[in-house]
Amino acid sequence: MRVFISYAHGSVAHISAVPELSLLLIRLGFDVRIDSRESDRRQSWPQWISNEMRLADYVLVIASAEYRRRAEGLA
Repeated sequence: MRVFISYAHGSVAHISAVPELSLLLIRLGFDVRIDSRESDRRQSWPQWISNEMRLADYVLVIASAEYRRRAEGLA
């Protein structure tokens, strides 16, 4: 099963907890894609996210105040 995780970096605890979650899912046998691992590559970001969401069996959005601000176009 393929899982796509999307989140905005927030607190230090948040920044470390989400990748830990992705590693747990990988150890459990999931094919995990996480947006923070791809953020340095040149690409059409909205297109990449849309494609990953289409290909995933599950999409996890780890919401935070910063994620909401970005989603609403305020960042």
